[in-house]
Amino acid sequence: GTPAWTVNRFGEGTAHYLTTFVDEATLDRVVAAAAADAGVAPAAEAPAGVEVVRRAHRDGRSWLFCINHTETDAEVKTGTATVEVPAGEVVVHAETA
Repeated sequence: GTPAWTVNRFGEGTAHYLTTFVDEATLDRVVAAAAADAGVAPAAEAPAGVEVVRRAHRDGRSWLFCINHTETDAEVKTGTATVEVPAGEVVVHAETA
């Protein structure tokens, strides 16, 4: 009757398994742990409801795609810049190496 989160480490891999629906805070913890195990870091710091994906070219150029799924303007922090993303809008931020 309660959710279970199991982690299985085998060889060089790790599998995370969540058995049921959980609250958002618990899901955030599970995703953060799985990402850390995989060596994956967030593309940028963004508030809930703002989707951020970085796409990079081998020549060093990269683009940050920010999609604001909320009804409130948001700020995405990249470490080198702050990107303003209006409510319900998409912003593509170009960066160079």
